[in-house]
Amino acid sequence: MIITLIIAVLATAILGGYTLAFEKATRHWGQVFADSPTEEDLVFEARMQGKTEPYAKGYAAGYSITIRGAQDAITPPAQKTRDLLFPVFTFIVVPIFAFIAFRWWAAPLVMPVTFILAGILRSFFPAPPSAYFLREIRRGLEKKKNSYGQHGDTLRVEACQFFIDKVQAELGE
Repeated sequence: MIITLIIAVLATAILGGYTLAFEKATRHWGQVFADSPTEEDLVFEARMQGKTEPYAKGYAAGYSITIRGAQDAITPPAQKTRDLLFPVFTFIVVPIFAFIAFRWWAAPLVMPVTFILAGILRSFFPAPPSAYFLREIRRGLEKKKNSYGQHGDTLRVEACQFFIDKVQAELGE
């Protein structure tokens, strides 16, 4: 049973590390594709104009909606599934294994261990601007495009093609 717990913790940590790395990659490429300044740049710009810190942060948050929109558009549906599975496994499945393998006190201990391992394992995945994540984003966009095409949603098909063209330009294809 201990081996099962170790495998469950490692598998969940790997899932979490990949999820965190991919999320960072979609944020990076969302900023690149939105052709917009980062939130930090916008806060700095507003502060240089003599605006207060709360105003600057509000201005940056409102302006960066285009960045978030681009990030949402390029995020594959599988990422949303991973975003859901990681906390479910971390807070429910792995603690149940720990409770069964040991006692009640082991269940709350495996949760921070899983998060720490996920953070460490994230560093073993490619960097956000890597071609690996860009190809994964393109694959997800192509799947979305095909799905929208089957449902006759030409507007979303064109939007997906717009981002596919940007990805291919970044990849040099």
